Amino acid sequence: MNKATLKKLVAEYLRKGEAHYDAGKLTQAATDFIETEGMKAGRFDKLSDVYICEFCQRAYEPEEVKGVRMLKTFRGYTVDMRLQEFREMKRGKPLRFIPFTGMEGRALLYLIHEQVTA
Repeated sequence: MNKATLKKLVAEYLRKGEAHYDAGKLTQAATDFIETEGMKAGRFDKLSDVYICEFCQRAYEPEEVKGVRMLKTFRGYTVDMRLQEFREMKRGKPLRFIPFTGMEGRALLYLIHEQVTA
C-alpha cells in the first residue's frame, strides 16, 4: 500500500471510531477517535497502548515450517506480533516499518480484527 492509501485507511478508521462513539459503543476505534481528538485539543500527549484480541493473535502467530518460524502477511505487510509492527518489503525499495501503536498500525489492526472475527 502506498501512503495515500494508508491515509485513506486511517481516515476511514477514525470515521468508524466516531460512529462507534456516537452510537455509544466503546470499541478500540472509538477510543482512538477520542484520544486523537484529545491530542488535537492538547489534552493528551500520545495514544494509549494497543489491545490485540486473542483471536487476532492466534490467527497471525508465526507458523513453524521445517524448524523455521514464518511470519504471516496481511495486505502485503508482514505481521510481526512479537515486535508489534507491520513490515512492507518491496524489491528495490527500503524496508518500511509501521508500528502497531501508530494510527496506520491501528487502522490495519482494525481491518485484521474485522477479517478474523467475520
